[in-house]
Amino acid sequence: MATERLTEVPLEPLVPGVALTYDLYAADGRLLLRAGAEIQSLEQIGRLVELGARSMMPADAVPDPAQSPKRALSPTATAIAVRRQLEPQLAELLRTDAPERFGARIAALAERIAALAFEAPDATLATLFLCRDAPLGVRQPLDAAIVSSLLVRELDRDAADVRRLVCVALTANIAFWPLQEAFYHQSTPLDDAQRARIRAHPAAGVRRLQALGVDDAGWLRAVFEHHELPDGTGYPRGLAGDAIGEAAIVYGLADRYCAMITERAYRPGALPSLALKQLFEQQGRTVPQQYAQLLVRQVGIYPPGSLVELENREVAVVVQRTRNAHQPIVRAVVGPWGAPHETPIKRFTRLDRYRIARALPTGQVALPSPELLWGEDATDAAGPTDADGPD
Repeated sequence: MATERLTEVPLEPLVPGVALTYDLYAADGRLLLRAGAEIQSLEQIGRLVELGARSMMPADAVPDPAQSPKRALSPTATAIAVRRQLEPQLAELLRTDAPERFGARIAALAERIAALAFEAPDATLATLFLCRDAPLGVRQPLDAAIVSSLLVRELDRDAADVRRLVCVALTANIAFWPLQEAFYHQSTPLDDAQRARIRAHPAAGVRRLQALGVDDAGWLRAVFEHHELPDGTGYPRGLAGDAIGEAAIVYGLADRYCAMITERAYRPGALPSLALKQLFEQQGRTVPQQYAQLLVRQVGIYPPGSLVELENREVAVVVQRTRNAHQPIVRAVVGPWGAPHETPIKRFTRLDRYRIARALPTGQVALPSPELLWGEDATDAAGPTDADGPD
């Protein structure tokens, strides 16, 4: 197939275990992978990115959007679909007593999460707010795994370190997860026995992972230390400062953030902006300063998928972070007088009239489909938009 007869089409997220829809070519026109091939690892994705990988198909085979009802999934729809696939797989692994390939299977899940977060970070972050119906013992590890993978990427760690940290996030509460759902629905304060179980779960988690054949020292250490805090007030050993490993610090911060924004029977979830503010105020004590700033840069004050009210009284969904954490790109879904927009409208919050006035709780309004918010149909041509686009 001659490259001059090919047309470039949007590159879908490269995720281990997910088959390619189109042929994949290098920037110089060399065929890299055929449609139907599966990505095998994070290392392979790194090599493909270095080669300038792009999706190509014959020009006469590109579907006409006006005539074909079948469209490629948007990155967010893809992220939601992948997450939905992973939820039952993770639940099965967390409850298993069979050590056969446990570590390898967790690592395979970690590969898919880390790759998706790398290829489509805004879309993957949005699943924290769009995928909220799984049991807490599955939902929170996936949330923390996504945030952890974004944090460690900016630290410029290699693929093995990224994979290990995501494995930590998926399994840190393995000895505690059956109780998480019960505590989630409990409306009374925890009793002494329950608090003791919580404080014991890092060490119990290490024992359970070892029984399942995990022998990676870095993985086990981070699970044991993930509730230790830099000022020495954490548990189980009250470690402080440099005595705590980096993986435990990064995952612990991601876990705390995700726990704060997750609702419980006795309280609503904190607004993301307030959770971030509380963690940022603790920098230097329970949160190292450099990691607090990392969380702001990678997650954003208004993360994708969260709801905000604009200065003009529209309600909007955050769809994309920008270099200014206070000024994400959003799509307005409800007008100033409370009537839903027929089509979500793109707004640039750096403009005074669309400045974010306040964050809103998740679930306050019904959202349109991800395709209308992030897909190819979510174009400015579908409705009114800002007169002047991004700088």
